[in-house]
Amino acid sequence: MNKIVKAILSLGYVGLTPKMPGTVGSFVTLIFLILLSLFFPLLPILRLGFLVVILVIGVWLSIYLVKKNIIGEYDKQWIIIDEFLGMIIAVGLAFILNLNWDWYFIAFILFRFFDILKPLGLSKINKINKPWAVVADDLGAGVYSLIIFIVIFYFV
Repeated sequence: MNKIVKAILSLGYVGLTPKMPGTVGSFVTLIFLILLSLFFPLLPILRLGFLVVILVIGVWLSIYLVKKNIIGEYDKQWIIIDEFLGMIIAVGLAFILNLNWDWYFIAFILFRFFDILKPLGLSKINKINKPWAVVADDLGAGVYSLIIFIVIFYFV
């Protein structure tokens, strides 16, 4: 596997951290989105468009690179591009509405909860050894996180 592929799948080699690479990758994504929000103030529709483009390209690229470059078990611990994509969904509303950073952290905590515990069918997806399943469980964790985030944001 070449260095560019490994850099993409490991989120710039962040996935090679020896302890909790998924949490570290999620935190790096959190900081990335907060900084992006601070330094590139965009209209909400442009923020939404940005996230959709990142998700579409990221999901396609992740599945393609895993399929073409990984042998054996697909969901290796150092592959954390899926955490990046799940966090994009989880933090999406906070990013689109340009909320305070504390809302980003709430989304981060929710995402880690769902990503680690893998409830509501996510554990079944995680056990599937297919390239698409590498990202599917994290996208699901992102969706579950976003749903709970919306409930907290609008109703609590």
